Amino acid sequence: MTHCKKLRSLDLFAVALSCSILSASTSATAQGVGTNYCTTAPNSVGAGAVISASGSAGIALNNLTLRADALPMGQFGMFFYGSSQAALPMGNGVLCIGAGLHRLNPALNSGSGGVITHALDVNATPMFGGVILAGSTWNFQAWYRDSAAGGASYNFSDGLQVQFSSGVPPYSGMVLVPAGAFTMGDHAGVGDPEEVPLHDVTLNAFYMDVHEVTSIQYSAYLNQALAAGKVTVAASGVVRQAVGAGQALCDTTGSAAYSRITWDGATFGVVSGKERHPMVQLSWYGSSTYCNWRSEIDGLVPCYDETSWACDYTASGYRLPTESEWEYAARGGQAGPYEMYPWGDTIDGSQANFGGSADPWDNVGAPETTPVGYYNGNQTPAGADMANGYGLYDMSGNIWDWCGDWYGVYTSSASVNPTGPAWGSRRVVRGGSWTDGVLLLRSAHRCYFTPTARGRSVGFRAIAKGF
Repeated sequence: MTHCKKLRSLDLFAVALSCSILSASTSATAQGVGTNYCTTAPNSVGAGAVISASGSAGIALNNLTLRADALPMGQFGMFFYGSSQAALPMGNGVLCIGAGLHRLNPALNSGSGGVITHALDVNATPMFGGVILAGSTWNFQAWYRDSAAGGASYNFSDGLQVQFSSGVPPYSGMVLVPAGAFTMGDHAGVGDPEEVPLHDVTLNAFYMDVHEVTSIQYSAYLNQALAAGKVTVAASGVVRQAVGAGQALCDTTGSAAYSRITWDGATFGVVSGKERHPMVQLSWYGSSTYCNWRSEIDGLVPCYDETSWACDYTASGYRLPTESEWEYAARGGQAGPYEMYPWGDTIDGSQANFGGSADPWDNVGAPETTPVGYYNGNQTPAGADMANGYGLYDMSGNIWDWCGDWYGVYTSSASVNPTGPAWGSRRVVRGGSWTDGVLLLRSAHRCYFTPTARGRSVGFRAIAKGF
């Protein structure tokens, strides 16, 4: 639905679209926050009104202020915005925004300075829709009365395009895992044949999420992807790409009882009480598209091509860890001796969530995950803070983490920043989960799923290259 009728109440569309653009129109230039575009036409004071913005386009900061200068004094005006750009002759000027306009109240008076300003509140529910989210791009324009100019008695500023970011510094919620070398594989001799031979790996530094991605974080991605037309929900309740390769990304409660993501036909949400539990019931593709979205809202370069699924390891954005990066991070700096778990060679229910660990979510209904970071010294059964040597939580247990690699066999050859086989049919997962025995929680243990699999014990955490 567009909102032209509401805007007509302020004479915005009082004349036919065939009105000509004034020949004296001038091109807009970039200034402040955002990029100016379109044209501004002279008004009764001889200038063209110009829109600008100050503050920040960061959603978390919520301090963007719109401003229009060079308006006639003592006239009413207002700001409005939309998702598409246009250049339509209208009134005494040019409408720079396409269909689907959203008005910012209240109407303003330009006063003796010929200026109107509006402090944008991205947390407020805007009139007639138009929710502003991190990663979204919106176009803003000012409308104002100009009765002395004749003709239609109203005019416009030029347009201003603003791309909104999260407002949170990139790599927030992550730790920097230092560059280094380690010997990868099963040092204890208790694992599967696929965990050997031992082999030396050297890695560059990288950032890694302290916690696995939560259901509430993933639902925020889904709502924005929906608004951008990037995802669709099938009748079954499965969320799929609406662009790219069209892969299934995750389940909702409509398609899988184990999902924590709700869908009411318009908005994604989270099952009450599960907001800070790790996201499960999502495919490898669903993990990768989340990483791309998070890259975009933080102003970074996405790593994944969402059609071919090729990963650009040189990009600044977020991605899934390689298998070697995951094991190196899980060990938390261990070397000589290499132990089975991040803290040693034994394990009990005070240290991690596994099958029969006796945490408060044990045997109360699958998925029996604990909230991310639960083992912080306040857990039940009582125990120490279980962050590993790099400050990472749940590298053993709770849920399996998707890795970027295709699953393949080890060789004894040393390698630098390996990314796994060039192709395959199964993607690596690491870490063990709430439903597994303790041997599967070892740092060296390897497992796999097809990339389309959406399981109740599989989730992910993101990494990004260090600088």
